[in-house]
Amino acid sequence: MLGFFMVAEIVSKNRIIVRDLKEFDIDSILKSGQVFRFEKIGDEYRLCAGEHFARITVSGGEAVIDCDDADYFYNYFDFKTDYGEIKTELTKFLFLKEPIKLGGGIRILKGEFVEVLISFIISANNNIKRFTKTLKDLCKSFGERKSFSGTEYFAFPTAQELAKISREEWTKLGVGYRAEYLFETAQKLAQLGENGANNFKNKPDEELLNALQNFKGVGRKVASCVALFCGDFHRLGVCPIDTWISKALSSLSTLAKREFLAHEFAGIGQQYLFYYYQNIGREINKASLVYRELIARYGKSLRCGLDFKNEFELLIAIILSAQCTDKKVNAVSPILFREFPSAKSLARAELKKVEEIIKSLGLYKNKAKNIIECARGIAENFGEVVPNNCADLISLAGVGRKTVNVFLAEAFGAEVIGVDTHCARIANRLGFSTSQNPSIIESDLTRAFEAAKQRENAPEIRLSKINLLFIAFGRDICDARKPKCDSCPFYSSFCVKPRE
Repeated sequence: MLGFFMVAEIVSKNRIIVRDLKEFDIDSILKSGQVFRFEKIGDEYRLCAGEHFARITVSGGEAVIDCDDADYFYNYFDFKTDYGEIKTELTKFLFLKEPIKLGGGIRILKGEFVEVLISFIISANNNIKRFTKTLKDLCKSFGERKSFSGTEYFAFPTAQELAKISREEWTKLGVGYRAEYLFETAQKLAQLGENGANNFKNKPDEELLNALQNFKGVGRKVASCVALFCGDFHRLGVCPIDTWISKALSSLSTLAKREFLAHEFAGIGQQYLFYYYQNIGREINKASLVYRELIARYGKSLRCGLDFKNEFELLIAIILSAQCTDKKVNAVSPILFREFPSAKSLARAELKKVEEIIKSLGLYKNKAKNIIECARGIAENFGEVVPNNCADLISLAGVGRKTVNVFLAEAFGAEVIGVDTHCARIANRLGFSTSQNPSIIESDLTRAFEAAKQRENAPEIRLSKINLLFIAFGRDICDARKPKCDSCPFYSSFCVKPRE
């Protein structure tokens, strides 16, 4: 399965360009429980793997991986495997369709044997904040200090370096009862030599899992993680089962569960399930809490900030409001509609006259052309009646997806979310979306709030109100330049952009 030419390309010894982000979502990859030595600084992800380092950024529909060794990370991210083909195969299991839709950009990483084994022993029954700190301290204390492009980092200790760590030193690292496990495992790894994984890599799955469980502190679940996430094994059919996966599989019939666990890509399917159930539950809870808090604060006074008397005036006002305040639009729209009260009259208007009326608005020249053309389209194609569906509205000049959704939600109560600058900002700050693309933000918000509405049986959650609620919250508290973080009910729980 060699679909790598479609996904990523090595462009230099220190850079990989990923061109298909449907097959590579670095955020979901790093949050899918495979790897623990990473951090996000601004829009940049920094990842340590073995003795290597990568810096990943996403923009313009591409991901750029700047790293110390492009060949290493090309293999590490498994770019030679066609995950699109695997996802097509896995969707025969109906229960995987939604998880694949959410986490379809996940890839199985090819970690190094020693690091994967030690990391998962430390992580077992452990607090994620605690064990990630332990790994960081372990590397800083016993790993080699290295640097790449001005960034200092520490390699994961080799088997020989780990074998020098005493039981007392393991205990000081905060591993608790695992100190004895780690001490004995480190001694055994050192005895196996530099390429210790070679002693196991040719074993069938079940024999491999049994052999790995001979390491102190390794049970079936940790052995399964090592078999799946270690590049020397890369057993894509091995499915680690924790509480999340047990919960996901508990609703299946005995036959369906047996067929899934026996599938050659069960391990990849497990990753989609893990990411889905770990994140969708949190998203549902967050969406429900955010909606109820905002509706309690702003529900009674919730209204569109634009003044209008009918659907025609509303649509034109929304077009005029682009990159402009509602207050400014409301100052000129009465003059405009008094002069041109219908689509037919505005369609026949002189461009200079319309420009003069709306001159105080930003981008007034383009807006003047657009509203005249829009009015002409309504008059000529729809008998002066503003259409009430997306396909017809989008055909009108000056009408984009945001305008369509804001219009349909306000005029007809349609269950859609209009994403303007306020809505995009709040969605990003509250962690509903990491994208700057309005269409993707709309999709992310719709998924979260629709799931909360359905799974919590909460018909009072209305998608048509999300835009207005976010606008009200953005103006009241979450200002673009000077957010009132001390007054924010979500700051400590959900905000992903803390004040500087």
